Amino acid sequence: MAQSPVTSTPNSVIISAIDPNSPRFQKNALAMADLVTTIAREQEKIREGGGAKTIESQHSKSRLTARERIALLIDRGTELLELAIYAAYGMYEEWGGAPAAGVITGLARVQGRLFMLIANDATVKAGAFFPMTAKKVIRAQNIAIENRIPTIYLVDSAGVFLPLQEDVFPDTDDFGRVFRNNAVMSAMGIPQITAIMGMCVAGGAYLPVMCDHILMTEGSGLFLAGPALVQAAIGMKYTPEELGGAKMHAQISGTVDYREPNDESCISRIRTLVGKMGQRPGAPFSRVEPQAPRIPKEQLLGIVDADPARPYDMKEIIGRIVDESRFEEYKTEYGKTVLAACFVTDLGTVVALGLIFAPFTVKTVIFLSVGIVVFLVLPWVTPRFFRLYGNRPSELETKFLLFCLFGMGALAAWADSEAVVPAYLIGMVLA
Repeated sequence: MAQSPVTSTPNSVIISAIDPNSPRFQKNALAMADLVTTIAREQEKIREGGGAKTIESQHSKSRLTARERIALLIDRGTELLELAIYAAYGMYEEWGGAPAAGVITGLARVQGRLFMLIANDATVKAGAFFPMTAKKVIRAQNIAIENRIPTIYLVDSAGVFLPLQEDVFPDTDDFGRVFRNNAVMSAMGIPQITAIMGMCVAGGAYLPVMCDHILMTEGSGLFLAGPALVQAAIGMKYTPEELGGAKMHAQISGTVDYREPNDESCISRIRTLVGKMGQRPGAPFSRVEPQAPRIPKEQLLGIVDADPARPYDMKEIIGRIVDESRFEEYKTEYGKTVLAACFVTDLGTVVALGLIFAPFTVKTVIFLSVGIVVFLVLPWVTPRFFRLYGNRPSELETKFLLFCLFGMGALAAWADSEAVVPAYLIGMVLA
């Protein structure tokens, strides 16, 4: 691979210095392709939820799986931008695991409008709430609150996973926060639609009732205590329909706004309701038709070295991401451990390349106040840094480095927290 530095032409187009035919590039590309394949396989396994047997059980009840419901709900030709698919990955193995924490969250278009979707996966322990399930739902709600995104809940949950109930309730980022967020979103005027498409038991029964529109399918149940618990407590026998079925809640309690015969009808009704909501005002900045990068994006796999200890040129990454590979660099001669620029699409970027020195912080803080969308790519410095870039530092050098990392780093963190523009963080560790 060529070692000459990447350059930008006078019209701000990045010119790549990489030789895609070099042995080093090919080695990097193969290593990265293997990693991408591994991740794809892991995610495919996670998307299977509780497995073929539980999917078959869901279908035997004339119910769709959570992913099938989402596919039917969102606009044709669009995809779900899934969030936190690795939540609870490798956890709760003693209980059979909880793929994706037993709940699917993500952003998608419904009737052309952006929605946050939260759908219980009934193939994973009947959609029960594990500790990580609550945190994942709360995270999705917080994103919706911060960005005022309307939310649709597809509820099919047995409530809290009882063997771990002591870890589900007690703190501010646990189960009770879900209902508090429901109330906050309502007060903010953020629309919430919920569809009860299976069991909705115990604490989980509060969530749908706190939403603006409530739909319920035949055969579903909405109650704080199921028939068995009622009989054990007071000796009275009720069927699930009598205690909390769709007909009872539609005709007697009045809790349900729409009673639907099946999942398909319920999802169709949701889309109809969304179609009558209208659109929010557009973004205050203009958008242009995206243009493909001039440097082939397919070459991205070969840029990051297979050996994480070896550095790479961040501009080689940027040139294969931004429109037409144009990079209007900001303060090119100052704070060179950080790159800052405006894309031709008027979106800003901040890319950190090394140590957090004072110029790094000043440059980052200033740009955070003028950017529109900010991307932060931070390679955290660990002991390997010193093996890469020099010998063990002296005591004075160590104190200075600590000042840069903590003092200047804290100021950069403060600026990022106070920024009012969307930010995306990619962390890379040189360990």
